[in-house]
Amino acid sequence: MTSSQAFEIIPKICRSERSILERWLKMGTSKSLLEIVPLLLLSTALYGASLGAWHGLEMACYVAIKFPMAILTTLCFTSILNGIIAALSGSGIGIRQSIQFQLTGFTILGIILASLSPLIFFLSLSAPAPLEEGMAQAYRIFLSSNVLIIAFAGVYSQLALFNYVKKFSRSKSTATKNFILWLLVNLFAGAEVTHTLRPFFGAPKLVVEFLREDMFERNFFESLYHVLRFII
Repeated sequence: MTSSQAFEIIPKICRSERSILERWLKMGTSKSLLEIVPLLLLSTALYGASLGAWHGLEMACYVAIKFPMAILTTLCFTSILNGIIAALSGSGIGIRQSIQFQLTGFTILGIILASLSPLIFFLSLSAPAPLEEGMAQAYRIFLSSNVLIIAFAGVYSQLALFNYVKKFSRSKSTATKNFILWLLVNLFAGAEVTHTLRPFFGAPKLVVEFLREDMFERNFFESLYHVLRFII
């Protein structure tokens, strides 16, 4: 995909135009992957770099690599699981169509996050440095704020897909059930994958590293609880 094609397709994706999805369905999975994955990788890498900037250039580079990796890993899991859910529910949506739906949704997610990257980068530079006084509270606020931003972008991107799901499903009730299940699967899988691949922000006073040695200890919701209870 050329840069001019990318700028042309981004507004259509954000408007949830059915013509885009229909073209990808007719094009086939392999060709649509070549068209959309570069856009997804670039947008999520921009957001990842802005997240890691609080800990410096090294962390920014790490997260610019890891965040797209986390999104693609989540995409692989959810495409298969959501395809199975759609097939078992008798919605008429197959695994191949589910993959196309998820590709569209995650690309909308990436575009939203990329648009917020300048703001997150500014907040990273404005917050107290990792070794300065007050950095612990700043870290908790920065972490919880970005969790909410990513969750909002994830829910919005899935809502943009709802019209697609209704039009391709056999009934509106089946489409609604599928959508709710897909949303829950995406949020849960995304939370756990990103937690496993941490750090993305870099906790104060901890060394900068690509992955934590205790990456499989705890889970996302347990860690979020420990952060929020100090804020509240």
